[in-house]
Amino acid sequence: MSLGADVVGIADYHPAAIARTFEEDAKYYVEFRVVWQDGSINWLNSRAKVERDHNGQDVRMSGGAIDVTRHKLEETLKNEFISNVSHELPTPLTSIYGSLGLLLGDVYGKLPDDVKSLINVAIATVIAWSA
Repeated sequence: MSLGADVVGIADYHPAAIARTFEEDAKYYVEFRVVWQDGSINWLNSRAKVERDHNGQDVRMSGGAIDVTRHKLEETLKNEFISNVSHELPTPLTSIYGSLGLLLGDVYGKLPDDVKSLINVAIATVIAWSA
């Protein structure tokens, strides 16, 4: 497999996928890491298919690869953000829930019904965000 002059090494590559493609007539779809000459690690998405002659004999495998490094970076950043939010959000939500409960429980005085209705909406929102 020729990946061009910029590639000095393939960090993750699965030749078993190529063998399976020939043996089982499976689809070849692999993402793997490569190391450019500048030392940067990049991701390639490679797809290919086996071409056979009229007797069903393997002639060649042809396909291509595209650089999906930016997509992988964005995916990693998104997952880290979601993980951080999932970890950090419950603490303030617990405080908000407790404060709203105190207001609803007339701890600070009797509230009008329309205000209690708004507090109930806020509590329902906090519960939904906490789930």
